Amino acid sequence: MVIFNFPTDPVAKGRPRFAKGRAYTPQKTRDFEKLIKTMARVQYKGEPLEGALSMHVVFYIKKPKSSKLNLPINRNPGDIDNLVKNIADSLNDIAYLDDSQIIDLSAHKRYSDRGMIIVTIGGYLDGCEKKGF
Repeated sequence: MVIFNFPTDPVAKGRPRFAKGRAYTPQKTRDFEKLIKTMARVQYKGEPLEGALSMHVVFYIKKPKSSKLNLPINRNPGDIDNLVKNIADSLNDIAYLDDSQIIDLSAHKRYSDRGMIIVTIGGYLDGCEKKGF
């Protein structure tokens, strides 16, 4: 099992933008992916995991002063599927070979005093080859 703690505000994966006849990834998405990759390489020195994997992600979002709710149901910082996609793509070739290995996924958005992302990745099936432990 690999556990990552990213002490940063979650950022949803931005939709591709189009200009001058070509598509590009928004700068905010590229910057966030670079930050996550850098922090992940510091926290995990092993080889990428192989085989079927499970992933559990909790996104801690700063609670707005104006919110009277205890759960983040507004669109900030984005849809949960786009938040997960940004993390999953960022961990390619670090925690696992490719995010297509993830066959079991759970994700949650919670309010907190500060932004943070906790990611837990583990082998899904008995006999999954694990490296770096």
